[in-house]
Amino acid sequence: MAGTRKACVPMTEQIRLINECRQSGMTDADWYRENDITVSTFYNWVSRCRKAAADQIPAANYGHLKEEQICPVCGTQMVLINNENVRRKLKFILIAYKVIEYYSQSYGCHSAGKYSVIEKPVIIKSQVPNTLIGKAPASASTVAWTMYQKYANGFPLY
Repeated sequence: MAGTRKACVPMTEQIRLINECRQSGMTDADWYRENDITVSTFYNWVSRCRKAAADQIPAANYGHLKEEQICPVCGTQMVLINNENVRRKLKFILIAYKVIEYYSQSYGCHSAGKYSVIEKPVIIKSQVPNTLIGKAPASASTVAWTMYQKYANGFPLY
């Protein structure tokens, strides 16, 4: 017997249900059972809604500085070879959020091979700053604000 799928719930309804769960005062498990929603479905909704909200925040891009685009061998302007999005970071600024996107850019100079003994082009890749917590998208300001809200103001972590 094949299983039947429930109808797709629109994102506005998902957000309403998530907010209802959070404001109900019930544990998540009790709320799921009462509303006939599986745990995996609910947390998939939470994940999708968070991602959709983060994608709507304006982003600032960071990559190579202009002075880093000069070939160290021949002194000419290097050409952009690759532009790879490495990380998105959420930064908290007073009452607003800002997304910062870090790109790892690769620049190459094909004319530097003429001046080198090896006869290979020079390629330089930009360095991306380390994260505060593993692969988490939170900046230091976001973590500090969360800790302040949790431990100074007694807010729950969800």
